[in-house]
Amino acid sequence: MDFEKFDEGHAEGEEKLVFHYNREERIKNAPQNVQDYYSGRMKTGAPGLFRSLVATKTNRFIFVAIMIFAAVIFFHGFFGNKPYSKNVNGIPFELKVSGIENTVYVLLSAGNALAKYDYSAGNQFDGELFFLDSEGNVIDSQKINFNYSGQSVELRTKYNDYDIIRKVRAQIDIKSKVVVLEAPAERR
Repeated sequence: MDFEKFDEGHAEGEEKLVFHYNREERIKNAPQNVQDYYSGRMKTGAPGLFRSLVATKTNRFIFVAIMIFAAVIFFHGFFGNKPYSKNVNGIPFELKVSGIENTVYVLLSAGNALAKYDYSAGNQFDGELFFLDSEGNVIDSQKINFNYSGQSVELRTKYNDYDIIRKVRAQIDIKSKVVVLEAPAERR
């Protein structure tokens, strides 16, 4: 669209304003750094993402701090305390809970015992499963017991949910120690 046909920029009865613009004249009178920028001779910042992250001392400090924080978060997420998995008296325990439609399925597994612990004679472990709502209130509980002889054992159970259960807590008594595991009910 050609805007020269529009008469704007002045009041009625006055003459039209005339603007003169000459780029070369403006650049010729500009400071040297502006002239270098427009001619392409000016050296710009470091190209590339990594070079810009380490271009100055402050950038390097921030970059190293971010890398340290990311490493700590990754390390804690990978090796940190998991409430659904514990190792007690050489026995690795794990609790998995999933909800499908109106049923919550619970899998409590006790893995192979470490060699320095002797469970070959067989041991009776008793415990209880607690079904919790979103506020942590106990909705219902089930008694559990299983024989453990050092080899992997899985205990499976299910519970009618009706969308109330949010977590399951397992409490197992092992030779005067109590293991408490807690896992959220993952909806599928």
